[in-house]
Amino acid sequence: MTTQQTSTNVFQRVRPWLFFLAFAAILFVGYTATTLEASPAQSTVPPIALKTRLTGPIDSTSPTEWVVAGITVHITDDTRIDERARQSTIPGGWARVIGEGDGQGGLIAARIKILPPKPFVGLRGPLDELTDTAVVVDGISVARTVTTRVLGDPQPGDRVDIRAAIQTDGSLLALRVKKLGLPDDFDDGQRDRTELKGVVQEMTDGPGVWMVSGVPVTVTDTTQIKHRVGPIMVGSWVEVEGRGDGNGGLTAREIKSIPMHRHHKLEGPLTELTDTTVVVDGIPVDLSPDVRIKGDPQPGQKVEVKAILQPDGTMLAFEVERKGHDEDDRPGHEVKFSGIIESMPASGFEGVWVISGHEVNVVDGLTEIDEHKGPAEVGARVKVEAIREPDGTLTALEIEVKKDGDTDEDDHGRDYVEFKGAVESLPAGGLVGTWVVDGRTVEVTAHTRIEQKNGPITVGTVVEVEGWKLEGGAIQARKIKSEDEGNGDDEDHGDKVEFKGHIVSFPDGLIGEWVIDDETVIATESTMFKEKDGPFEVGALVQVKGIRRGDGTVQAFSIKTESGE
Repeated sequence: MTTQQTSTNVFQRVRPWLFFLAFAAILFVGYTATTLEASPAQSTVPPIALKTRLTGPIDSTSPTEWVVAGITVHITDDTRIDERARQSTIPGGWARVIGEGDGQGGLIAARIKILPPKPFVGLRGPLDELTDTAVVVDGISVARTVTTRVLGDPQPGDRVDIRAAIQTDGSLLALRVKKLGLPDDFDDGQRDRTELKGVVQEMTDGPGVWMVSGVPVTVTDTTQIKHRVGPIMVGSWVEVEGRGDGNGGLTAREIKSIPMHRHHKLEGPLTELTDTTVVVDGIPVDLSPDVRIKGDPQPGQKVEVKAILQPDGTMLAFEVERKGHDEDDRPGHEVKFSGIIESMPASGFEGVWVISGHEVNVVDGLTEIDEHKGPAEVGARVKVEAIREPDGTLTALEIEVKKDGDTDEDDHGRDYVEFKGAVESLPAGGLVGTWVVDGRTVEVTAHTRIEQKNGPITVGTVVEVEGWKLEGGAIQARKIKSEDEGNGDDEDHGDKVEFKGHIVSFPDGLIGEWVIDDETVIATESTMFKEKDGPFEVGALVQVKGIRRGDGTVQAFSIKTESGE
């Protein structure tokens, strides 16, 4: 047999295998291309954003199992426990557990972080079942009664947030079940802001008080002035965006020039409507005798006022129209608005408060009072989250005290103090109570943010205290953090920055390097994370506060999700 014949025979024998290998190669290339094309979509939602979260008091701990708010938490080799948890005496403190249900009513922990005590136990995750007697989230059952508030008509598969109380037998009772992603009546993004369109009558060269269509407008160093339609001068038409200052005027966040309008307009939350006056976010406008009222507006709802300018330079309203969702009046609907506390019960918090003209019922065990930005008192500006009852009244779920002027930069307002010193004494049995720091009395509440960066705070630890001066000289602490007696922490060095952007990428577990728009953001164990308007996920809009480091990155003090631009 010749060499050529031998080669031909060999080719004939292997030819079927060559066809098979070629076909397999085609399939492999197609599969690879499909996989590469699909992989970005598969990785857009990191698992941490969809894990279940439990916040509650720590009942007991062991190397393999914790009990938090009566719920068994399994510790594995992959569980990440922050150093404060490892170094502190755990039982009696509070923790946030992020993990997945074990199918037996417990959680397999991915991460555990120590937190200050909270008013209520929190549970967030996928809803399995909602009955008249129980709410089941990721296999964890929480009791429900007729007093439990259910918001947003959650269905199995929806992610929900539960606020719960610990009963005398140690079990949990749901006070509120809220479907995540509900629209707010007035949120920080748009509807909680007041807008005025009118004519500049008086103005200053820098910060000061302008007069726009009869409304005093306070211009600050942070007010953005935008000359969109020509320069702004006396006689120019402008749009002012801001919030009521509590004295019948508006504190401006932004002023921009606009084309001439036919009518003057004021839009914002309704404070009061009488036969002669409409008050929007605390700003009064006289009503024409033949004024048109549209939509039966009620306090707390958003309204638009159309007006003409009178000879004395003030507005006279000829139309008041309710804006926003028709669900505002529906019993069980959640309502949010901002306003000024005008009156409170004679003693304690429970009872009827009057906030910017409308009554809000505060219920012990249901309403959460957030005073970490200042004391709840007459004259304080607050943000209210409430439920509309069948009779039209409002029952508060949360009342949050805002800073003076209601801007994030105004942390150093009335009676605000900062100082450093050594801890001389601590309350017995925990950190909540009365401290003595450098000879000064410091009151620490459940809302005080305590940062123990260099181990647990003990007598002798040097700390930095921020808070408000109370009558008698004591300090109500907003934040206390331990100080590094060496070179200090990078967080104290650099220019403070604040911006909003969309998440491009972020680490599993949240601690590490984030990319937000074109900024590299470093999150540490001290960074505060808040899923205010939805979970952290690629594409979500977030607000970042921090400092610009020498290498150009931003070290984050806080990262929170936002609902809109």
